[in-house]
Amino acid sequence: MVRSGPFARIVIGEVTLDKDDERISVGDADGEIVVPSPAARTRVVKSTPDASAPLDEVWIDLMPADIVVKR
Repeated sequence: MVRSGPFARIVIGEVTLDKDDERISVGDADGEIVVPSPAARTRVVKSTPDASAPLDEVWIDLMPADIVVKR
């Protein structure tokens, strides 16, 4: 899904990953999921809609590192 407009979430962290296999694992002690990354250089952005409780709902967005997002 591509969203062209701004979103009402607060970024709480971001990093760029260089992955040769273009796969990203997301998980915890109980399990994980493996998703295809959109590019070999992938920007991972963690955000939340609620600044007062930032860990109650967390979004993880993956995008090619060469895309610039306006905030």
